[in-house]
Amino acid sequence: MSIQNRQFILEPCIATVCRWGSEGLYASCRLLTVTIRQRLTMVTSVPCWTHIVLRKRPIKNVLLWLITAGGCLAFSTHSRERAVLLEDFEQASNNGLYGLLLENQYLEVVESEGVGNSRALRATYQGSARGSERITERLFLGERGPEYTLSYDVKFDEDFQFVKGGKLHGLGPDAPITGGRAMQPAGWSARVTFKEGGHVRSYLYCQNKDGRYGTGKYNQKFRFEKEQYYSVSLHVRLNGAADARDGFADIYINGERVIQHDDVQFRAATEQKSLISTFLFSTFHGGNKPRWAPRDFRGNYQDVHAYFDNLAVYRGRRIRDGAK
Repeated sequence: MSIQNRQFILEPCIATVCRWGSEGLYASCRLLTVTIRQRLTMVTSVPCWTHIVLRKRPIKNVLLWLITAGGCLAFSTHSRERAVLLEDFEQASNNGLYGLLLENQYLEVVESEGVGNSRALRATYQGSARGSERITERLFLGERGPEYTLSYDVKFDEDFQFVKGGKLHGLGPDAPITGGRAMQPAGWSARVTFKEGGHVRSYLYCQNKDGRYGTGKYNQKFRFEKEQYYSVSLHVRLNGAADARDGFADIYINGERVIQHDDVQFRAATEQKSLISTFLFSTFHGGNKPRWAPRDFRGNYQDVHAYFDNLAVYRGRRIRDGAK
């Protein structure tokens, strides 16, 4: 629920409470109940459970109202935080993100490898002269905005090799910038990367980056372990004014912030197409040279694997605590 809506509901309630001294607790409590019920109905479509029968026990009624109204507020807040994008791979589909990803030859849905032995998306990283073959798909979110959180659960298989590092998923505008392409005023991208030894790094194409490729912040303490699910959340807020450096991209693992990447000028224009609008499914080794590639003990290129589950995008800040 927005701050404006909370104020719309709570301000008259506070005024009602202030009338207890002159009109009595019983009458004020009844008015308080009616007020919040009417106001909640105006700002949310969820059922309002404030139809309380007031008897001649005002203290108990106040406590009951507090519990009921609190639950109603919490429920309405939760209901308004529906995911813009959500895919757990439990229901097969030829449409949406499920259908798009299964068109990629390196992706397949498998049984019992997801969180809680559910289904999961298996990615095959085929070693090659540029690291591993690119597994990239882009999906328009169906809306645009200045602040979103992308979350997903990832498990690196026992055969996985981090080598020198590679890419994980992110967010972008209508026309994301990746792959060393020149920056555009409305173009940028924000992704997560895994590094050698399983460390993690942010990877941004932004207006104030240095050099041809993306810039990032590195965490030397955290590292991914194989055969274990981690919940990754990428919280991105764009810069406000076109020349401002007040954007950020923070990375959380199992609810703990591991990367704080501040002072970012993602865009040099504030037109609609510069807003967050695209989910970047992007994972591969690289870099773009053979030294990034996974190999077997003979030195030949090798296929390795990782699993993804519960892909989701939310408006604003929505950090996932951990894979259950």
